[in-house]
Amino acid sequence: MRFVAFALAALLAAAPAAAQYNVAKREPRECTRMTKQIERYARDVVRAQDRANPLWEEAMKEQVERLAIARNARCPWYPDPKAKYKQMAKWVDLAAQAAWTYLTWGAGN
Repeated sequence: MRFVAFALAALLAAAPAAAQYNVAKREPRECTRMTKQIERYARDVVRAQDRANPLWEEAMKEQVERLAIARNARCPWYPDPKAKYKQMAKWVDLAAQAAWTYLTWGAGN
């Protein structure tokens, strides 16, 4: 009887300590799954390039883009998949404005 009481007391004492390891990640599983899929299809893009298969390569690039957009909609804390292109477009606009001003000696303003 003492053994059963001791085992029950040990179980009750260990339960709160074990609960800290049973905490869900901050990231939903769907986001993790999509991230892994994006990485897998990105590796397939490289394989398609190695095998010189443009159709397969284009299909994998489109799949990566679709998954990145879906992940961005589901998991907003991930970066926007088009963010680097948007930033580059801003830089190109700024450079074009500077070039226009320089080449027209300010007359274009």
